[in-house]
Formats: sequence, structure tokens, C-alpha cells
Amino acid sequence: QVSVEWKPIEAEAMVKAYRTYEKLPEGKRGGKDFEEFYKEISSEATFSAMASALQSKITECLTRFECDKVFVKGSSRSAKDAVIEVPKMRQDFAARCRSARVKGGGKCSLNDAVVGLLGAGKDAMSGSSAEYFLKLFVRSERIYQDLTLALDMKEFKSGWAIREWVDVDIGMEFRGFVYNQKFCALCQYDYLVQIPTLMDEKQRNEIVAKLRKFFKDSVAPALHGTKSCFRNYVADFAIDTTGKCWIIELNPFQESTDGAMFSWVQEKKTLTSEPFEFRHQNKPQNATVAVASKWRALLQSTLKQVHEDSSSAITASTTAT
Repeated sequence: QVSVEWKPIEAEAMVKAYRTYEKLPEGKRGGKDFEEFYKEISSEATFSAMASALQSKITECLTRFECDKVFVKGSSRSAKDAVIEVPKMRQDFAARCRSARVKGGGKCSLNDAVVGLLGAGKDAMSGSSAEYFLKLFVRSERIYQDLTLALDMKEFKSGWAIREWVDVDIGMEFRGFVYNQKFCALCQYDYLVQIPTLMDEKQRNEIVAKLRKFFKDSVAPALHGTKSCFRNYVADFAIDTTGKCWIIELNPFQESTDGAMFSWVQEKKTLTSEPFEFRHQNKPQNATVAVASKWRALLQSTLKQVHEDSSSAITASTTAT
């Protein structure tokens, strides 16, 4: 990872850009209208200098990591709320639904569609240019909130974190709970969906054993020294497409961190004591209720279009016969 410090004036420029973006009518937040908006704000001297500095660091990372894509986030959070506005994400999602429809014998299930939506959204967080990431950042309420808070602090500290991009399939990210340096609980991170690999008992047990070994052999030795401040925390784990284990991030061991498949209120004992417990989703959840309205609308409209396309293709084939 490479860290790049924000300057207060740059944070102010980003906050100003987001506020300007928020004033745009809904119909002008994409396409040519957005490109014109971005062209205008990026011509400002501070914004332009920030973009150049970020691109220099991204290029450095691409060379150092020997990769073709990176992931860029703020000091606290990413701009994952903004990827829904990216055309390539919507196109990727539709393609995943069409592929699932073919594999599903002519129908894309809601579970498969949500897996596709999560995957397309995740992959849209990768890129190779400062312009791509800044276009996400000026649309992100999460980044806006974090920078606004940082600017209010007496001692301003905020920055970019640029990381090598690693491919992780949906279902292979997990949320783990560590208390008194003991690995107490682990669960599926994307808990709205059912993952076939995790439904298979043999594969599930192998995955859990692999992550527990990774914690014992790599995570604990790195974090749990005698003077370590890491006693209680929530860790996000992943297994990439090559089988390598990763720690994505560490979060505070408190209720402000999403408990995922565990309840902070009702299951505090489970999260703070052994024996270790693992949970996965046995039944797909109703994502049309659980996801935010904008994502729900995209999910429903894309599914409708994919199934209409399938019906039209069947009708055309029948007529030709």
C-alpha cells in the first residue's frame, strides 16, 4: 500500500465539488452533463494539481506492484456508494445477469442477480487513472462526510490509500471478531446471498480451517505483541482467486461496526468468548427490501430487461421455426 496525504486545501476543493454535484438535477448526474461538470471542476488549479499528484502515485504503484489496476480509498472509507453511477458497472452487471440466465436454463434468479450486482460493484472499485477515482470521489457521500469531519479537526489528518488490486469472488470475503486476541467468530461478509461453495460442507470446512490457520500463523504474530494495542477488533478477511488469504481491513470492536450475521446486542457472549463459531447464509435474503432504493431500482430494472430480452429471443426463435 502507498499512502498519500491530503492537504486541507485539497480536501476543501473535494468537499466543494461534492456540494456542487449534489445541486445537479438527477438527470444531469451522468453522461455528457456529468463530463461537462467534471471538466469544469478539474480545471481549477488546486483540483488539477491534486489529480496530477494522485496520478503520479498511482503510476508508481502500478509499477511497484507489477499490476494493471489499483484500488484507491480515503483514510477512513472508500467511494463504493458512487460506483452505481459508473456506466461500465451497470453494463458489467447486466452481462452477469445474462450469463446467469443462460446457466439457469433461461432465468436469472434474484440470488444470482444480487451476486452479480455485488460483483460488478466491487470490480468497479478498480482502476488505473486518477481521473477515474476522482470521478467516484466527487460523487461519494461517504468521502464527503469523512473529509468534512477531517476538516473540522484541529489537527487535520487525512489521505489516500492506494493498494494493489486483488480479485476476490463474492462469497470469499468474511467478517471476523477478535476479542482479547482470541478469534471468536467468523461469518460470510456478503450475507444477503447464498454461495454454493459455502453450502458444500467439505469446501466450507476447508475454507474456515484455512482462515483460522492464516489468523494463527500470520495475523496474530503480526498484531499481538506484548505491548500491542490490538486486543479487540473486527477484521475483514478474504481469499483471492488464487487461494491466497488476505486481511482487507481492521475495524473497531463496537456496535458502530456492522455485526454482519451476528447481533451485537443479543450475541455479545458469542462475539467475546470461545468456542469459535462460523456462520454462512443458508437461504437467500430478499435483497429488494434490504438494499438501498437506488440499487434496488437498478436490480429490478436490469432483471426485467434481461428476462424480456430472453422472452423476445424465444419468441423470435419459435416464429422462425
